[in-house]
Amino acid sequence: MLPDGKGYLLSKYVRKNSDIPILFLTAKNEPEDEIQGLQSGGDDFVTKPFLPKILIYRIISLLRRSYKEDSNIIKLENCIINLGNAIVEKNNEKLSLTPIEIQIIRKLYDNKNYIVSTEAICDTVWGIDSFGYEKSLMVHIRNIREKIELNPSKPQYLITVKGLGYKLMV
Repeated sequence: MLPDGKGYLLSKYVRKNSDIPILFLTAKNEPEDEIQGLQSGGDDFVTKPFLPKILIYRIISLLRRSYKEDSNIIKLENCIINLGNAIVEKNNEKLSLTPIEIQIIRKLYDNKNYIVSTEAICDTVWGIDSFGYEKSLMVHIRNIREKIELNPSKPQYLITVKGLGYKLMV
């Protein structure tokens, strides 16, 4: 129990401002208390006495559900890339992605914040015999930047690392 006894209000405030998981651990064991805790935004409610091992597994389960990453949705500051629907949502506008653009973005996202060599991207998109596709890749990168960057000439997210390749900053 919190010193001021306002755990339910705190839960409502946190839920209103965040998606962080909330687990109530309390000595209150009346059904009304559990209902109030869950209605105020709690994700789980554990009463004393409890087995520590069960509490740990409840926390692990809660974190797994809460932070499950959807690899088809990439959220950037100014846009949302939905690879599953082949769409970029930017400035209340929906822009289509081509199959090649999707492959490029997925390869970069799978290695987010790390440099991916030009050769590795070309191999992913065009296969092992991708020699000579570097210029084509540059055109696709430019098209992707037009869709995801605020200023494609000064990219923040899809960065060229001269002589090495590209990286997607997420």
